[in-house]
Amino acid sequence: MKICFICSANICRSYVSQTLFNYYAPLNNVKASASSAGVFAQSYYAVPQKIKDYLQSKGVQAEPHKPRFVLRQDLEFSDLILAMETLHYEILTDKYSKFGDKIYLFNDYIFGKEKDVEDPISKSGSKFIKSMDFLDKAVKVLIEKIREKMQLGG
Repeated sequence: MKICFICSANICRSYVSQTLFNYYAPLNNVKASASSAGVFAQSYYAVPQKIKDYLQSKGVQAEPHKPRFVLRQDLEFSDLILAMETLHYEILTDKYSKFGDKIYLFNDYIFGKEKDVEDPISKSGSKFIKSMDFLDKAVKVLIEKIREKMQLGG
């Protein structure tokens, strides 16, 4: 299974989700991989140090990352596309309606709640950590959901 996480700039929410997913999935015997992109991403954007530090605190080595603008191929070759915000979801479903059956809001797919994942990039201290911990928890729930689905043969 291939998952693509989508946010705005591809330097925080989608990148962190991708990185955590690709770290946790093999540890949980889930044969799946993740990629990420942004609806407004620019290749010159840089991943902030606080994000690298957070990943390192989870035991995850942050690989070099170049933000990517979401392309048709990202949706075409993904089995599941998870958008962090309603705006991202609307952009994707408007531009790529053909893939609408596999595009979901992140929180809706994982927790059944139609709620945007707030962008924590401007937060600091405990508010930033709380936002990152939410992504960590959500990715773990997603992996469990996929594992259960695979066991059922779906």
